Amino acid sequence: MRITRFLCYFYIKNIQAGEFQIAIAGPSFLQSEIISIENMLPLSGSSVEINSPAFSTGLTELDKQQELSEISMYLDISGMVASSHEMAMLSILNSMLTGIKDSLLGHKLRTQKQWIYSIVSYPIFYSNMTLLKIVTITPTIYKKKLIKTLENNLVNESDLSDELLFYKAKKRVINELYINCEVNKNEYLKTICREKLFDIPSWDSIAEELELISLDELKSFSKKAIIQNRNYHIVIK
Repeated sequence: MRITRFLCYFYIKNIQAGEFQIAIAGPSFLQSEIISIENMLPLSGSSVEINSPAFSTGLTELDKQQELSEISMYLDISGMVASSHEMAMLSILNSMLTGIKDSLLGHKLRTQKQWIYSIVSYPIFYSNMTLLKIVTITPTIYKKKLIKTLENNLVNESDLSDELLFYKAKKRVINELYINCEVNKNEYLKTICREKLFDIPSWDSIAEELELISLDELKSFSKKAIIQNRNYHIVIK
């Protein structure tokens, strides 16, 4: 009820006077809350549509005249990380990509090709969408080569067969998870609550699955999430 009252106040003050679109990133029940408010409070202007975020593939370049380019690649991995086990696989894969020394992308793009200054990756979670974001900074002279590599040869199956890298990445994820549980106790408790309320995997659930994941299983997951995944958008700025 408190959420409904707050949204009602926000709706009257900020939405009802003009024409807006509402983008919801959070638990799916918020959408039904806003719909109920719309039914109670008809707009004075045109109607407002309630839409979930939509993912579009392609390439967007915001600024061509610069010496350095920040390139972000968004991979749509929605539907691949619904369970604790899949979340654990995503965590290990993300660590292999950019999260450890001699990571796959750091080694390939920075050490070998010397195209980039830095690279990071992390998942982004919406109520009905999960994206894997990869961000790097490159001199503009390497921009086209880098984009071509991101589109066609980000990682391959032989890259993912590195058993030592796999175990290093898994160890890193396990250590970070346990440290977070100890240091960020409030956030740790929140993850448990979110799991009970919204069926979002908690740190505990993910930790239990990490040791169960094999290299072959991770390779199969990575093949679907990255190698064969053509549902991506690249943004250059």
